[in-house]
Amino acid sequence: MKQRKFKSCIQTFLSLLDMKRHPKASYMKILYLALRYHQTTFSLAELPHKFLILTVVFESLFKGEKENASRAAKRISKLISKVKNDRQRIHKAFCGNPPDTFCKIRNAIAHGDPNLKEEIVESKYPLLYKYITKAIIELILIPSGDINYNKDYYIEIDN
Repeated sequence: MKQRKFKSCIQTFLSLLDMKRHPKASYMKILYLALRYHQTTFSLAELPHKFLILTVVFESLFKGEKENASRAAKRISKLISKVKNDRQRIHKAFCGNPPDTFCKIRNAIAHGDPNLKEEIVESKYPLLYKYITKAIIELILIPSGDINYNKDYYIEIDN
């Protein structure tokens, strides 16, 4: 068990070093941006601001300029699901029909919705944080040989 964790640590370290080797690659730029924004949430006092920043991370990692949130939700759910059955649940958490999906909460925060209840943000934040953190880790752990840094980032993560 310890040996396997050590291998993961080495892979993470090597992947982070790859960021330095390919600084102009969109994959590395987007991943670096996500890491920095994720880190920023630790210094924010207001929970809605933290929530909003995490949704910016979600969008930068998984939503191309001309794509919708559903496409991004499909990508993240595919990346972080351990079993196929989890994909739909994760997708719905981001942009399903309930009024308390991450994307709907994000819109309410960003547009100053006076009807947004703080309790909803408080209840949903831990799960959003978990999913975004897991996604960043999974992206870091993709072996550098599996990514073509000269191709479009979103096409590469689809593969």
